Amino acid sequence: MTIRPPCVPAYWTDARWASEVVDSAGLALDQLKRDTGAAKLVLVGYSGGGALAALLAERRHDVVALVTVAANLDLDSWVRAHDLAPLARSLNPAAVAAALAALPQIHISGGRDTVVGRDVLQAFMDRLPTTALVRVLDIADQDHGGGWADIWSTLSRRAAFRSLPGWLTTAGGE
Repeated sequence: MTIRPPCVPAYWTDARWASEVVDSAGLALDQLKRDTGAAKLVLVGYSGGGALAALLAERRHDVVALVTVAANLDLDSWVRAHDLAPLARSLNPAAVAAALAALPQIHISGGRDTVVGRDVLQAFMDRLPTTALVRVLDIADQDHGGGWADIWSTLSRRAAFRSLPGWLTTAGGE
């Protein structure tokens, strides 16, 4: 049995989206593809997982769509909004926004989200060219932490999702 060193506190703070974190998640995706036989991926991420999904999508050639929910996609904007210390060792998804322009994307924000406000998503969107294949869904009565799982089934059947390559939907729709 291989003993791994413990996770260092930097990965909970300023290095939570460091290059090695993104690389590690990429290895996990590679294993998932091997285990399932999948050839292409649709990455879906919530909150910080959305930031990680965007960073992974920029690095990989097997991602056909990106979906984020309440994601802090511009780390600089997010830390300023909350007067946090800069995430000096983290990669900022906003810095790679232009490289994601051709990738179909849906970004979902909650109208009552005070953790990742609409301004953080807008800062990311401002980095995308006008030709980007992106849609934004605002869920007016949604906050950051509660209820996303409860509405996901209905939300994911919206027409915007059906247009994503590789998106699996169940019968029903809007």
